[in-house]
Amino acid sequence: MIANKALRSVADSDTPDVLNWISARARVLNMPRVDIALQGIDMAPATAVRHKLGSFSKLITGLLLMHAADMGLCGLSDTAAKHLPGGGPFGRVMPAPTLWDLLSHRGGIPRGSGAPGAEVRQDALHAACGDRVEPGHVDARYSNLGFVLLGQVLEHLHGMTWEDLARTTLFAPLALDTLGVGVPEVPPPLAPPHQLRGFHPDACSPLEIAPMPLLSAPAASQDLHGTVADWALLLTRLSQQDGAQGWADRFSRLFNLVAREGGTRGGLRIGAGLQVGQSAMGPIAFEAAEHFGHGAAFALLPRRGLSVTLATNRAGAGADLMHIAMVLLRHVAQGEPLQIPHADWPECGTYIANTGDTLRIAGTSAVVNDDAPVTLQTLGGGRLIAESGVLAPFGLMLDRGAGTIHAGNRSFRLRAHPKAQGTKLCRLPAGFFANPDLGRIALYQRDSGTVLAFAPFKEARLEPDGEGWLRQVDGPAAGERLHYATGPARLWIGGHPYTIAEEGFRQ
Repeated sequence: MIANKALRSVADSDTPDVLNWISARARVLNMPRVDIALQGIDMAPATAVRHKLGSFSKLITGLLLMHAADMGLCGLSDTAAKHLPGGGPFGRVMPAPTLWDLLSHRGGIPRGSGAPGAEVRQDALHAACGDRVEPGHVDARYSNLGFVLLGQVLEHLHGMTWEDLARTTLFAPLALDTLGVGVPEVPPPLAPPHQLRGFHPDACSPLEIAPMPLLSAPAASQDLHGTVADWALLLTRLSQQDGAQGWADRFSRLFNLVAREGGTRGGLRIGAGLQVGQSAMGPIAFEAAEHFGHGAAFALLPRRGLSVTLATNRAGAGADLMHIAMVLLRHVAQGEPLQIPHADWPECGTYIANTGDTLRIAGTSAVVNDDAPVTLQTLGGGRLIAESGVLAPFGLMLDRGAGTIHAGNRSFRLRAHPKAQGTKLCRLPAGFFANPDLGRIALYQRDSGTVLAFAPFKEARLEPDGEGWLRQVDGPAAGERLHYATGPARLWIGGHPYTIAEEGFRQ
């Protein structure tokens, strides 16, 4: 279902083509509902709903800190300990991070993965800060907990909750009526959330979904919700040059600060809920966010005042929505066609698996051994799905540089391509691991090493890091450590235990 058609394309006559393309992408990605706001005419529909906007709240926190600094309540170079009761959870082994360190993910604090519905307790923050590294490094260590601490700083500075501060200082003055925290008390309602079933053995697709309960984030400053129309309205007002009660100026200064001094990650500068870089369209800021059963993404060209915002009520959709947002932005700004880049398709030829199976790719068709041909669909970013057959339950991950297609526990390598050198395998067995509150993850043993999959298409390579410990080489929490034990096999991620499930992989 496509809603919130606040769309302006290259020409008005192009709008149906844009909507049809997005609708087709939503079907491929198995999204129950997609809401879109592309700056332009205001056509808020009667069917508008709110979505949980996850990490979009980090931009709100950044703007509120700029506001507090303008009021003289703090400076971004102040230590966080200065503005927390008793100095907060920081010990004396190393200096406490500054507010800017935390905003730019350079505070050295672990990512954090609080269970849904549970508050972030002070003892958990103390434990996390005890596991931090020296603050101020240029390389970012992405941290949700760092923004929980910034939310506490704001509450201490103003003597009110983060929710009340955001509402009275930003949302109400800019008439952003649907932005809020928790469960809305007035319409429009929240879209019903859906979880992925991709790690359940009877799932026939990595994008198979099921309804799930509506859950809250561990802290109010992580629990933002709203309509995509209101988020797009915020981006519009932040891009204006003539005021918006000072918020446009604060955003401009914040954007430039992230572009110059933000943490580095994947060739980009990050901070304050923004990933900032240069593009053929000019300076760009974007972010993908995920909440329990919801996903959202936005992309903004601040100098041109053009943005795209999308949201869906399906888990694990942040990257999917970001690919759609970038295609839409290039289409509107430069007239590029509505299609996923060709580079996201695998090279044609025969691939050999570590199990001895063969995979033959010809265009969009794939054949495993002597099975019937199946059609592949690209999701963008080197991610593919098979519409049927033995590969259908797995998300296919394309590594063009290594000439490899990963499918769950199997790696198909293009014939005559040099074999990848893997890292040492950990002692934990491959399989599904489950936590009753947080769901399922998967551990794969491939030729290239050990891989932890938090969700279909969201993977991290692991390497040993001392007795009983593993470190994530890449992925959403690069650099974070995991603890493991055998007999029974168990993983601790962010302090939460995952126990190996009885079901194995359906190869």
